[in-house]
Amino acid sequence: MKINGHLPLSESQGTSRPEHTRNHGTARRAPVPGAGESSAQDAAIAHLSALTAQLAALPEVRQERVQQLQQALASGQYRIDTHQVARAMLQDWGLEPSGS
Repeated sequence: MKINGHLPLSESQGTSRPEHTRNHGTARRAPVPGAGESSAQDAAIAHLSALTAQLAALPEVRQERVQQLQQALASGQYRIDTHQVARAMLQDWGLEPSGS
């Protein structure tokens, strides 16, 4: 007998569902709207704060000096001392160049 389109459950059936609708321990719930948004927003805010701190720690760019160097490079007047560059890199890495 149908009541409002549903079949009544017998006592032997209990509340079990048909085999094809059982999840067998692999149920995945549909995402709840709004769930996790605040934690995602908090993570984004923390990331932006960290980036802002990194940006503030960067040295100031001396635009006038940059333009001078660009002009010297373009005209062929600027020569790069590769040994000086290598020494500076080693010092930045905490290594002392041998023979200094």
